Amino acid sequence: MPSITLKAYILYDINMKNITVDDLDRSILRILRQDARTTINDIAKKLDRRRATIYNRIAKMEENAVIKGYSVIPNFSSLGEDITVFVLVTLTEKEYLIADSLSQIGNKLSKIPYVTGVHAISGEYDYLLKARVPSLEVLGNEINFHLRKMSGVGRTLTLTSFDTTTEELSNNSLFQLSQK
Repeated sequence: MPSITLKAYILYDINMKNITVDDLDRSILRILRQDARTTINDIAKKLDRRRATIYNRIAKMEENAVIKGYSVIPNFSSLGEDITVFVLVTLTEKEYLIADSLSQIGNKLSKIPYVTGVHAISGEYDYLLKARVPSLEVLGNEINFHLRKMSGVGRTLTLTSFDTTTEELSNNSLFQLSQK
């Protein structure tokens, strides 16, 4: 086994509590990101660590919300939702004056059928929505229909994706080990 230089990273949760994440935690996260169903025994074998160590590390990361949960990544084509669209949304000026309106509108946007992601962004637009739809007709009838009738939504711009190279970077440099 190559020698490993441990690096510790400090993260902050919403209560500003220090959370230390080292290379072992990152290795565990990398394995779980590739397959969240990987057993603790398999992770321990891959990382040449004791099962109890892996169990305790995962429990600590769950307790500190480093691991927020586990999820399923569906094959959208098999669900008939082949088309990926991104919708840029601008809010009306009036909505900026209302306290908590950004989170309220974000919650409303997340409830639109077929929307799989809602991101508050900087720049000319206020939100970026990601959606998976079976057809452009559904895009117009469902997503655009809901956006037009929603209070606080000004202008929108819809972008259709022709190809998706990657959804998430599983080999993100943040999760790579330093080796000597």
